[in-house]
Amino acid sequence: DLGGITPDTRTVIDTLTVAGNIPVVVMVRPRGGDFAYDNTELNQMLETLQIIADLGGQCVTFGVVRNGTLDMDMMSTLIETANTLNLHVVMH
Repeated sequence: DLGGITPDTRTVIDTLTVAGNIPVVVMVRPRGGDFAYDNTELNQMLETLQIIADLGGQCVTFGVVRNGTLDMDMMSTLIETANTLNLHVVMH
């Protein structure tokens, strides 16, 4: 009903367990609505990336816009963090 947000930790754990070697792409989206996030939400997304990596996730997806276009600054921050955590990124 919210259009897809980050699943809770238990759901991520269960999904990764059931999937085994099948790649699972975990949505990193702190709330429903638009994709224009503030710095608090960006920090929440960065923390979520760490949690997903700690749980054994391998792939994530996210998207951030500002004024109707891709927010390159926030996207770069998220992508760099994901890369540091060895997470593959799928553009959302």
